[in-house]
Amino acid sequence: MEAIKIYFGIFGYLFLFLITFMILLGKSSKKLPIKKRYSFGKFIAVIPAHNEERVISNSILSCQRAGFDKVVVILDNCTDGTPAVASKLGCDTIVTDLKSKGKCLTFATPLITEQYGEDSFYMIFDADNVVDENYIEKIKEYVETYPLIQTNLYNLNTNGIIPRMYIIMDAIYLRIQKALTLLGISSIISGYGWGA
Repeated sequence: MEAIKIYFGIFGYLFLFLITFMILLGKSSKKLPIKKRYSFGKFIAVIPAHNEERVISNSILSCQRAGFDKVVVILDNCTDGTPAVASKLGCDTIVTDLKSKGKCLTFATPLITEQYGEDSFYMIFDADNVVDENYIEKIKEYVETYPLIQTNLYNLNTNGIIPRMYIIMDAIYLRIQKALTLLGISSIISGYGWGA
């Protein structure tokens, strides 16, 4: 029993050291390697939404100002004014009743790809994300280098402990992503602000 405690203690310290190393490496000013390998005809923003009437207009408008060629909103079981907001702002919409962000994306991705083509770059956002006006210019060299990217975004929903924890974890997570890329190790994608 004592040996198990020692092994777990050693493993715990090594794990903490590794995580700290990855965060510090990801926070470093070292630039990611850039080598153009891909090109895209259009940039499409995809926003899954369930009852997001209060915040989605900010997300849509920020994507339009950033220069996305089209904003597609996946309306999942919406019972508020989200569909009206999306239509009023000129978005294409896909209506589902799947009650799951993952299931909505799985259902809608082939439809969106069929409409806009495989030579388009698709970014996935949450309904409370906003992007800078020069967002596409900032990400373009990474989009042309990597088959999949994930970026840091602004969140409008900061009320409550869960949204705040998402913001903190996202900041840590993106540092680890950068470290993995710098080390030439495959990264993992989750949440929002990612595209392929």
